[in-house]
Amino acid sequence: MARMPKTYKRGTKLTTEEKIDYITGLMYSGVWRRGGTAKLLAKEWNLSPEAVRRFSAEASRVVKRHIMDPDSAAVDVTLAIREALEGALEDSESLRLSKEGLKARDQVIAACKAYSDIVGVTAPIRVEVDTKKATPEAARELMRKMCGNVTPGEPFP
Repeated sequence: MARMPKTYKRGTKLTTEEKIDYITGLMYSGVWRRGGTAKLLAKEWNLSPEAVRRFSAEASRVVKRHIMDPDSAAVDVTLAIREALEGALEDSESLRLSKEGLKARDQVIAACKAYSDIVGVTAPIRVEVDTKKATPEAARELMRKMCGNVTPGEPFP
């Protein structure tokens, strides 16, 4: 996650990249507020609010690329699930077995599943096919049910 450079002090000039990185960090941490944060940073950085909005637009694109990247999502989901499960195991016996503890763990897992579905990261699914039923006759019958009587080589009605 991007952060303000360690050498930053109020009044210090930042490069454009450092400003975008700082705003990206605010967005990741949930501190960034539309309309409000840009005005505060514009005043602090002696810039127009429009300039800060342009930086925030680029920061938003950076965050979106990261969030929607399947590889990044796979890492995020894996880390969140592991953290939730480890937390459940490390907590006291009473909390781990309590309804609240189990509910919290299940909510984290459900959120991770939803996030992975959104970005298209899912575990492989095993599919077994019964090859005894997969015959040309069965395929023709299935196609006849779906499409009506179609002769191979003729245009589809």
